[in-house]
Amino acid sequence: HLSMTKAVLARLLMWTPVAVVVFLLLGIAVVWFFTGWRAGDLAAKAVGNAELGNLRVARLQVESARRLRGQDLRVLRAAAMIESKAGNPAAPAAWEALPTGTKLQTDELREKAIAMTRFGTDEQYEQALEALNEVGLVADASVRRAERRNARGDLGRAIDYARNALAEDDTPEHRLFLARLLAARHGPLLSDPQRTTDADTAAMDEIATLVDSLLDTPLRREALALGVRAPLLPPDKRVTWARAAFDDLQPSNPALLPAAYALRDFGGVTVEELRKDLTIPYVSAPLAAQAAYANFLTASGVPRAALDVVSAKEAAQDADAF
Repeated sequence: HLSMTKAVLARLLMWTPVAVVVFLLLGIAVVWFFTGWRAGDLAAKAVGNAELGNLRVARLQVESARRLRGQDLRVLRAAAMIESKAGNPAAPAAWEALPTGTKLQTDELREKAIAMTRFGTDEQYEQALEALNEVGLVADASVRRAERRNARGDLGRAIDYARNALAEDDTPEHRLFLARLLAARHGPLLSDPQRTTDADTAAMDEIATLVDSLLDTPLRREALALGVRAPLLPPDKRVTWARAAFDDLQPSNPALLPAAYALRDFGGVTVEELRKDLTIPYVSAPLAAQAAYANFLTASGVPRAALDVVSAKEAAQDADAF
């Protein structure tokens, strides 16, 4: 070369193709790692939103993750979790899409068992429950067996499995589950005293005990809602629970309106007194809750007051309100 500058330029030109290839591969690697990170992040956020009940957002996030990395294990696991939490009949297929030998976490095993109990074949159902037993979740397996028997109309066996779950793990959830099954099994017969047996009466007493045991737990609302509705329990007991339910004057309280009926029928409380307590909470309630309150007013002989709760415009937007 005649000069140092020309020598350097010659060397640069010689290495330019190599540099282009290196930078291209580096760019591909950066994009690959970024899309992988982004897909995993979206999958994690989707599961978090599903756990909070934001299923619409969760599905949008997991679909975005699928477009980035459709076969990524994190994305497949998230999709299966979300379809299970959404109660989608296609949830078993989502779990079957996971690679063979995938080791599931405890919460995933639980959700898979729920999906297989509701929508899976007998083989899928038994395999899911066996997986629960293998990691020591015996109570969860008993609950799933109770749900399966209940869905098939075998309430007697369902109650036996619910008792097994409670004996294995005495939690508020298992107590409420047993109480609900007892109410479903014996409640309809108790509406006719001539058909009532000692077993039915004992079941109602057991429901009362279970409800009382739940009043200091996070399931207080649900327990009161069940107890207030329980047929042929002593009216004073139901009124006591109804008054307890009125300590929480929120339309989201499932025991509130059943308690209003009980106080009206057995507690000596007038409809006008109940209206004073309930009208303000229900003014800004969701439309479905307002419709339920309007039904209570109509059933209590004050339909004109019910018309003040739900307008004609609102009734055009919701079947219950209509």
